[in-house]
Amino acid sequence: MALVMRNLRPGELRAAGRAFSIRSYSRAASISSPCPVIDLPSPLTPNHLTPSLQSELANLDSSPRTQCIVAHISGANAPAAHTENNSRAQLQSLSHTIATLDTPLISILSGSVSSAAASIYLHSPLRITTESARFSLEPSTPLSGGLSFSLAHLPDGPSLGAYFSVLGYSLQDIELILGGFGTHFIPEERIPALLDKLKGLQSSDLRWLNQIADDFVGGAPAKDQWDEWKYGATLHKINRCFTGKTFGTVLRQLEKEGSEWATSTLEVIHKHDLRTSAINYMIVQKCYNEMLDFAGVMHMEHRLAELLKDADDSVTSKNIDLWSENAIQRLSTPGSNELQLPNSKTFRHYVHRTVTSVVASDDVRDIVTGANKAAGEMALTSDEVISWFRENWGTFLDSDDLDALIIDRTIDTGGRKYVADARGAGKDDPAEPRSPRGRRVETWGLVPRIESIIARSCTADKNGYLRWTS
Repeated sequence: MALVMRNLRPGELRAAGRAFSIRSYSRAASISSPCPVIDLPSPLTPNHLTPSLQSELANLDSSPRTQCIVAHISGANAPAAHTENNSRAQLQSLSHTIATLDTPLISILSGSVSSAAASIYLHSPLRITTESARFSLEPSTPLSGGLSFSLAHLPDGPSLGAYFSVLGYSLQDIELILGGFGTHFIPEERIPALLDKLKGLQSSDLRWLNQIADDFVGGAPAKDQWDEWKYGATLHKINRCFTGKTFGTVLRQLEKEGSEWATSTLEVIHKHDLRTSAINYMIVQKCYNEMLDFAGVMHMEHRLAELLKDADDSVTSKNIDLWSENAIQRLSTPGSNELQLPNSKTFRHYVHRTVTSVVASDDVRDIVTGANKAAGEMALTSDEVISWFRENWGTFLDSDDLDALIIDRTIDTGGRKYVADARGAGKDDPAEPRSPRGRRVETWGLVPRIESIIARSCTADKNGYLRWTS
């Protein structure tokens, strides 16, 4: 299938009811554009998951003219589209290509999209959601396309990701931001102006692109939205029940919980394939706890189809731990039909995370507790924690050590173009987003997010110094 690409022109995207469309332009003109647009329909079918799509992306990625790539992922009624055999392998390969691009990818989500298309969206540095975006995963769907890696690294922690891997999810518009799947909420009527601005792009620096996207965003979620959104209100229960090493532990904890929420959760679990739920759960937890690299997770997901191809009625809640322990060993062991990835790049954290993504609970915890050296050795107040993130979030930081810039590692991870200008990062760096008065421009939605985490997870002593409690 030939890749459909378009040039950027003023007014390319027009709001049209609950979705928008991109007019067709010639491929030759698009290749010469600094910011070509790719139209990806949802659901993605085997006809879309072809090597030619990867080849076109690789050509754009290697072109010195390409400053960024825009992917418009759109759909109407899109069922989950996790396919088997060759199609599954092609989705794995395409997702790996996208996750390791050197050129920044901006994904725009509109309409209802399948889980296959969503797994492509999740690996983009800039993930824009609109008011028409609908994003769902059915319970007990075998994870693919690197989705297990994304779920393990959700900003609210692996317990929420593990919960989603078992129970599924249904999110729309701003909820994609609250769940940590998206980075920017931009109303559809503003998308044409955003693309017009990108038309004259002269740099691949992701910090610039993040600032450009911030110029078009809608209202940021308030603290009470972070506290009370669909899954935020039950996050403490999810954290309590979905943290065990094995899936059997989860089932027993839910039975012990005994609440209406726990009872209904168990009912949903027992309506679906227990093996799929258990292995999804264990892959997500293993990815987080053992800090698995992206390529390794892609291989595990590929082996999952073979593991689950035959029904097995002998697996019950009584022997699920023994079965899943053996299953995870099989998924961790190379077999005869291994996935062939397009390159050798991999990573343990998304390179772009601290530039574009929502601040994670773990980030705030490490600053509050001093586990991260970037916080210094003194106890901090709420204002001091917020001030630290105001000054540092939105820049290239190492996810393991928040005061160390990622500069020379991208040959092995992807992201080479968009961190190339980070060598001069600092308060005098011209690429740093600053107002005309020299004040650093605050990342969209940053403060309410941190305030919500602090309120949920910290107590303060009489002098206002924070103590992490959860």
